[in-house]
Amino acid sequence: YEDEINKRTALENDFVTLKKDVDNGYTNKVDLQINVDLLTQEIEFLRTLYEAEVSQLHQTITDTNVILSMDNNRSLDLDSIIAEVKAQYEEIAQRSKDEAEALYHSKASAGELGGATGTYKLGFTPARTRTYEELQVTAGKHGESLKEIKMEISELNRMIQRLQGEISHVKKQCKSVQDAIADAEQRGEHALKDAKNKLTELEEALQQAREDLARLLRDYQELMNTKLALDVEIATYRKLLEGEEYRMSGECSNNVTVSVTSSTISSSVASRAGFGGQGSGEEAPALEEDSALAVALEEAPALEADLALAVALEEAPALEADSALAVALEEALALEVDTALEEVPEEAPALEEDSALEEAPEEVLALEEDSALEVVPEEALALEGEFLALKRVVLAQ
Repeated sequence: YEDEINKRTALENDFVTLKKDVDNGYTNKVDLQINVDLLTQEIEFLRTLYEAEVSQLHQTITDTNVILSMDNNRSLDLDSIIAEVKAQYEEIAQRSKDEAEALYHSKASAGELGGATGTYKLGFTPARTRTYEELQVTAGKHGESLKEIKMEISELNRMIQRLQGEISHVKKQCKSVQDAIADAEQRGEHALKDAKNKLTELEEALQQAREDLARLLRDYQELMNTKLALDVEIATYRKLLEGEEYRMSGECSNNVTVSVTSSTISSSVASRAGFGGQGSGEEAPALEEDSALAVALEEAPALEADLALAVALEEAPALEADSALAVALEEALALEVDTALEEVPEEAPALEEDSALEEAPEEVLALEEDSALEVVPEEALALEGEFLALKRVVLAQ
């Protein structure tokens, strides 16, 4: 997107430069148009002056009659006709001049010069002859200047055409630049919209990951509670088994005392009932078993409470460690989520970062879920197996 902005800035600078060139070209065009108008006016003025001088020249030679014979059948070639008429006029003028000079010389030699005015029959004077020559020279000069002006006008027309071509080319370039700018803006908007959609999807995925993590933590806590209950029950049965083993191992040493007591009881009973010592000897083992069972049953709640307290004390560090581990995992995931949200750019130019942000929480959750599901069910199954084995042993005894 930054490259597009830089391209747009460069194109805008080029557009400003080209616009300046176009303005300069238009200014030059206006100046040239003004020069063309001035030159056209000057040409019109010179043409009017030339026509006036030609008419004046024609008026000066009206005294000479010229008869021209024309063949109407042939095609009219105006250039040749004009050249021929010009040659005839020049010939007539030269002949009239020669005749006037000859007449002047003849009259001067004969003394027939009339007055100081120097007028002749044909009406030509040296001043008029000089005026005609000056007019011819002036006409030639104006013709040359007219040719130069025409050449300048043609050059200006060619320059105008060239400038018009350059202006059209600049307009095309401006149009292409505007199209490129519009395309860049459109692509930038699409990229921004895609980035916003990606960000929304990431937020939804993170929210779902948090919910899944909370659910897994609840399941883990339930499993830990079940494990604790099973541990307490297993410890209780183990204590009962140990007490039974202890009672069974100490039975031999207690036989004498018990037999004495039972014999005393039996003798007292026999003296009252009138029986002998044979019956008391048969009932002694049964009384011993009943008394041991009664003692075990009386001591069972106390033993269970002691065992529960001991197991709770033993399991307290483990539970604290597990809860601390769960809290640490939750905080780490929250920190990763916040860091990912902070690192996600507003415009999202890099798709690799988006994919990494999408995959990271999923991998963390997958690893935690796999580890939790691997550890907890194994412990639960082991505890259940041990509990069932102890239960079978107790039932067998």
